[in-house]
Amino acid sequence: MTGEPVTWADPAVQLDGGYLHFCALTASGAVRCWGGTDDGVVESPGPWVEVRAGMYQTCALAASGAVTCWGTKGPNGEPASPPTVVEGLPPLVTFDVAQEAICGLDAGGTAWCSGSDRVAHEAPMGPFVAISLGFNHGCALGEDGMLACWGAGSVADGEPPFQAVPPTWPVEAVAAGLGYHTCALRPDHTIGCWGGDGGGDGGTVFAGNLRAPPGRYRALAAGYVHTCAVRWDRAVACWGEVASPDPSYRFRFIASGHQGTCGVLLDGRLTCWGSDQFGTISQLPAGPIPRRLGPR
Repeated sequence: MTGEPVTWADPAVQLDGGYLHFCALTASGAVRCWGGTDDGVVESPGPWVEVRAGMYQTCALAASGAVTCWGTKGPNGEPASPPTVVEGLPPLVTFDVAQEAICGLDAGGTAWCSGSDRVAHEAPMGPFVAISLGFNHGCALGEDGMLACWGAGSVADGEPPFQAVPPTWPVEAVAAGLGYHTCALRPDHTIGCWGGDGGGDGGTVFAGNLRAPPGRYRALAAGYVHTCAVRWDRAVACWGEVASPDPSYRFRFIASGHQGTCGVLLDGRLTCWGSDQFGTISQLPAGPIPRRLGPR
């Protein structure tokens, strides 16, 4: 399914996809979210400088470097939490969220994490220039272009899907998938992926879900059983269990969620495609942002 592109008076400047919903940061610093049925989709005028859609919550970074999260903590009807500043983190310049962890980089590139799972406990310190978390694993990019990865599936586990084992080649960007795979952009603008396909196969690599189409790319976004990437001509190619969008579309940037991907076109319009199981396509808002500061 592909949704019709929408135009926002306050355009999106950054996107992120989670398990149930997508969120966008707008030019004014507001957060807009859609899809899902939990309170993680509540919107906030901010101002914010970065947003991340987690599994059942949304987190946003303030100019001060503080991370604030809101939404439920799980799928069983747990009470929604109001917007709460995450404790134990220094001022951050960028961050990402996993299933039970939040990790980010400070101004010196040191990695800091908060949470109860191994993604938070096993993260290396750095220094790093970028960080990406899946639900159960993470990868960070060093200044030398080499990756450090950790979490479920690491070498110490001794069993598939091995999604946390980094490649031995340098990269320019990395996207940890929401399932069992990771993809990275090489310096020659080709893409390599590794791990399992996330389809309940115990980590077996299905080439159709992990092998990027030939070509040169600018950016990439990894979902659960799919990955999408912006080609050099700014068309988008997807592989795995999501079809590619209209080939005439040209994109500024994209973000993948559990079963779909959203992107902002060169003309500023926003469109989504993939499964609409959680309303991530049909609930894409088209009007002004409601002035809601906390959970409904």
